[in-house]
Amino acid sequence: MADFVNDDVIRLGCVSRFNELVDVVTTLTVKYETGGDIEFPQASLDFQEYADDLFNPMASTLSDRMVPDRISVANLTQDTVFGSIAWDTYAGGTNVDSPTVPQAACLAFGRTPLSRVQIRKYLGVFTQGDEFDGVWVSGLRAVCDTFMGYHIVLQTMSEGMGLRGCAYRPSDGRVTFAYSPATSASVVIQRRRRVGAGS
Repeated sequence: MADFVNDDVIRLGCVSRFNELVDVVTTLTVKYETGGDIEFPQASLDFQEYADDLFNPMASTLSDRMVPDRISVANLTQDTVFGSIAWDTYAGGTNVDSPTVPQAACLAFGRTPLSRVQIRKYLGVFTQGDEFDGVWVSGLRAVCDTFMGYHIVLQTMSEGMGLRGCAYRPSDGRVTFAYSPATSASVVIQRRRRVGAGS
C-alpha cells in the first residue's frame, strides 16, 4: 500500500519556537479526499504547501520571536509516523511589537453539524498591540477566521493531494467536517504551552 491513499486521515504538527525556548504546536488533522496513491517524499511537498498557505497570511500578526522549526507527519488511518519535515516558504512571525505571554492564544474554531464536535485551533503567539482588556482586536480575529476558513475547505495542492481539515475520532474512525469558521474575541489561556513541549 502507498504511504497515503484516498480517505486517509493525516496529522500535521506545525511546530514553531518562541524565544528559542517554547515549542508552540498547531496540530492540523486533515482528510486526504482526492488525488490517488502517493508516497511520502512527494506528499511532503503538499504538506509544506498546506502549512505555508495557513501561516504565511498570519505572519504579520505573529510575534517576530516565533520561528518555524519543523512539521511532524503521521498517517492516523495507517497508524504510521513519518517523522518531521522542514517548513518551506513560511519564515516566521514579523510583528516587532512586544509579544503576549506564550500561553495567550486566539481560539479559532470550525462549526460542525454535531453540537459537541468542533475543530479548534489555539493560535499565537501574537503581540500586545492586538489585545486590549483581554479581547483580541477585530483585525486579528479576521486573520484567524481566514486561517480556519482555509482549513475547513477542500484544498488541492500542487502535487495533487486534495486535503480538507476535519475532526477525527480514532476509536471508530469517525470524520466530521466543519461548515463555517468563527473566532473567539476573548484571549484564551492555553496552559499546555511550556518550555520544551507542545501545545
